[in-house]
Amino acid sequence: MPKRGDALMAIKERDLKLLWGRSANRCAICRIELTFDALHSSDAVPLGEQAHIVAKEPGGPRGDSILTLEERDSYSNLILLCPTHHAVIDKVEGDYPIEQLHLIKTTHELWVQATLSGAGDEKAAANSLIYTSLIDAAVECLKLESWKAWTSWLLLAGYPKLSLGMPEKVEAFAHKVIAAPWPGTLEELERSIQTLAFSSNEAINVFLANAKQEHDEWVGRKDYKEIGWNPDLYEAKFAEWDKWIDDLLGLVRETTKAANWFADVVRRDINPRFFATEGRFLLTEGPNMDLSFTTYMTTYTTEEKQGLPRTFLEKRRAKREVNQIDRD
Repeated sequence: MPKRGDALMAIKERDLKLLWGRSANRCAICRIELTFDALHSSDAVPLGEQAHIVAKEPGGPRGDSILTLEERDSYSNLILLCPTHHAVIDKVEGDYPIEQLHLIKTTHELWVQATLSGAGDEKAAANSLIYTSLIDAAVECLKLESWKAWTSWLLLAGYPKLSLGMPEKVEAFAHKVIAAPWPGTLEELERSIQTLAFSSNEAINVFLANAKQEHDEWVGRKDYKEIGWNPDLYEAKFAEWDKWIDDLLGLVRETTKAANWFADVVRRDINPRFFATEGRFLLTEGPNMDLSFTTYMTTYTTEEKQGLPRTFLEKRRAKREVNQIDRD
């Protein structure tokens, strides 16, 4: 069974926080205190494991179920256990049917609520839930697991492209961030999430301003190619296209910086193994003159982070005003 932070694990941060929070970081059977970080585990504080009540795979313990793969990785199908009891429930499957494990989980969480929880704990749990919901939204809406793949299409020299559903996903993330009831307890995390949302939404909006739909994707619209023999107009339209490409590339790079900042802060404040195996988010640009492609990593400096997202929004507002003056 997967442990917290495994690279291939599909369990969402929100579900992990619910499980660990409502279990008070304790095994639901023996109630020994657990840790989720293998780097800090010891014999005294064993590594906690998210056990599946209905197995993640149909062939696993208690795996014969109508639950979907997503439902199998949800909070309602998980129980927090120590390594010993995780092994026991899977090895002696007959003694731990689905109904029994749900009863054990419910009984333990009621014990936690009655014995350990206080008003401060409830507030902290609520704040944690807000943050993890936004982190999950970023992973899902911005397709962080395939970042280099979809951003590379936007950076494709002369032929920027984007799948049809992507603009709606990016916009949904931005709306979720704007509407979020920010707790104010993790200030840098909040600023990194906001910067990621605003920069990605701006990049998509700039792209769509000069794109058209073709089949199942959006593609950059090359109006200058439709001009007949009119060198002056052709040159003016090509200059507009070139300016649009430069602006788009700059925003994609900005968004990638924001994604790396966001991931770094999540690893520090929430989950030390968040995208730890995958590493930093990369960009691939090209083709170059020799038809090669260039892959690189880009991040904010410490100084650049200080004013974000305010400085980003101010720069974009100023740029729009300049563009409006040029059009007038």
